[in-house]
Amino acid sequence: MMKTLKIEETEYNRSRNEILEKSKNWEFRCCLDPEKMIAYDNFLKRVSKDKVIVDLGSGNGVMGYLALQYGAKKVICIDYDAKSIPVIEANLKDYIDEGKVEVHHLDAINDSLDCIKDADYIVHEIFGHNVHDELIADISQNI
Repeated sequence: MMKTLKIEETEYNRSRNEILEKSKNWEFRCCLDPEKMIAYDNFLKRVSKDKVIVDLGSGNGVMGYLALQYGAKKVICIDYDAKSIPVIEANLKDYIDEGKVEVHHLDAINDSLDCIKDADYIVHEIFGHNVHDELIADISQNI
């Protein structure tokens, strides 16, 4: 017989879940998934050195930041949400000033992606997860 694990609801869990539910910041939610973040960290550590990395759906720029930490020659951050652009620019300001980061406000399905023609790798925080919700299949046809 299978047992059901019941997690006791505490005030901490209740308030944390309310904050997450109100949050429109998916990047924050994604950062709370340690297995996924460790996997991306390991991947970027392995491949970033002296490469051009595209952070597609950059959000807050966390993937681009990791790539830069591991020696990326250049990072191209792309997001369709205009509210994300100043966040990326603030988070990666020093690298932008050094000429290591480009930030583009683009619709990856309909706009030209000529800016990524020299990319070595394209990362997206949820490749393999929510492929249809994030329109990854449609975006892939435009790359």
